[in-house]
Amino acid sequence: MSQDSSSAQGVAWNLTHLYDSPEDPRIEQTLADSHALADQFADDYRGRIISGEMSGKELLEAIQKLEGLVNELSKPMSLASLMFSADTSDPAHGAFYQAMQEASSAVRVKLMFFSIELQKAPQDWIDHCLADPALVDYQHYISVERVYAPFTLSEEKEVLLEETSNVGSRAWVRLHEEVLSSQRFSYADPKTGDVTELTQQGVLSKLYSSDRAERQAAADCFSAGLLTVEKTIAFI
Repeated sequence: MSQDSSSAQGVAWNLTHLYDSPEDPRIEQTLADSHALADQFADDYRGRIISGEMSGKELLEAIQKLEGLVNELSKPMSLASLMFSADTSDPAHGAFYQAMQEASSAVRVKLMFFSIELQKAPQDWIDHCLADPALVDYQHYISVERVYAPFTLSEEKEVLLEETSNVGSRAWVRLHEEVLSSQRFSYADPKTGDVTELTQQGVLSKLYSSDRAERQAAADCFSAGLLTVEKTIAFI
């Protein structure tokens, strides 16, 4: 898959603006660079946010460094996610997707302190920073992070949740996607009676038809198709 990611559903993307393939050595280099930058970021900023000792300009620099780091880290995961979305039936895609999830988590846990400290930092310091014109483009980001403060656990527990989610909630989401993307629905055209095998996306698109009979036929075949995987979907 050096050029396109495609599937029976007709999905196709040119992913070479990310990497040439899952074997592209630049992927491992991106992950290695991300680890090194995350370690340096933690050395530079851990403890300085929650103490409120940074200036608005320094906080801006920290956020922009984090922004750049996360942007680069997201590229391997984007490649894996798009390949998996295009063809969930390919075991190689699933394995690559899982590997990139775990690799991304290994870096994210090193950066988790930043959000937690930003949530717990003194309000007067936050207000002072938000008043700095240099941070005008990041006021929303800071405010949203603060909203989650009452629901955030200790860093140790948040790290544990991040690490276990790849074999927990994310694994169940992946199974749900695999089951439904491989499912085919027998759609009977209300005008001709012709039966066509459609994907989930194909059936759902017909629910937006201006023809009520077509919408009803789509709803009926979608419900019937879901019944064949009822136990699995309900368990998920």
